[in-house]
Amino acid sequence: MKKVNKSPHPEWALKYRSPGTELRYLKEHYYLYSVEAITVSSENLLAKVGIHIT
Repeated sequence: MKKVNKSPHPEWALKYRSPGTELRYLKEHYYLYSVEAITVSSENLLAKVGIHIT
């Protein structure tokens, strides 16, 4: 039975993704970002912070 890929990204791009990272597709290019979730204490909201790593 073949494994179904639920990601919109191609296989070659997914091999670079690891936990704590996120792939983004912008203007026909793929970028890898390091992401971290932080809590905004004044509003009790969760915010995602991304740093471009490649």
